[in-house]
Amino acid sequence: DAWTGAIRDMIQLRDGTVVFTSQMLLHNPGRHATVTYRSTDDGRNWERSNIIDLGGIGHHDGAIESTIVERGDGSILMLLRTNWGSLWRAVSQDKGKTWHPIGPSDIAASSAPAILERLASGRIFIAWNRYHHEGTNDFPKYGGDFQGTGTETSNNRQELSIAFSDDDGKSWGEPAVIATVMPGQAGVYPEKYPQ
Repeated sequence: DAWTGAIRDMIQLRDGTVVFTSQMLLHNPGRHATVTYRSTDDGRNWERSNIIDLGGIGHHDGAIESTIVERGDGSILMLLRTNWGSLWRAVSQDKGKTWHPIGPSDIAASSAPAILERLASGRIFIAWNRYHHEGTNDFPKYGGDFQGTGTETSNNRQELSIAFSDDDGKSWGEPAVIATVMPGQAGVYPEKYPQ
């Protein structure tokens, strides 16, 4: 009944509420949408959020594979994988029950999931694949066939970057590449980021 799973992240809020991210398969045209589920009774009962439907067409298009983190003010920040050159951003002010506003972030990203984590220092950490390799402006495109995606996009997963936020995800520091693996060169790392 449209539920596809793809649970990418689960957090427990300071008040004990458990929130996890999931997806739905929508039809006409086929695409993914994102939802969260929340429980205020340690998982005995679950409530689904509003549907985040960004449109799209294809088995890997739409709003997919999101990641979440609780912010200092109690709101939750969500970043979503898309095929449109950046991670999209949504915010919940009611512990994962509803998400708005929703829109593109300024984090350039390939069609790959990201992960957010709150560090012990209070900073927020993101790991993700940027749209292009560092220092370049191109990456071979895939999609645009209305099967996998409706839009040609980067599927860069050969270079993993990290960045940190000191203001609860409003802005991000300079990204750093921490791992690079080119096709046929498994285990090769840039000199300035040794293994």
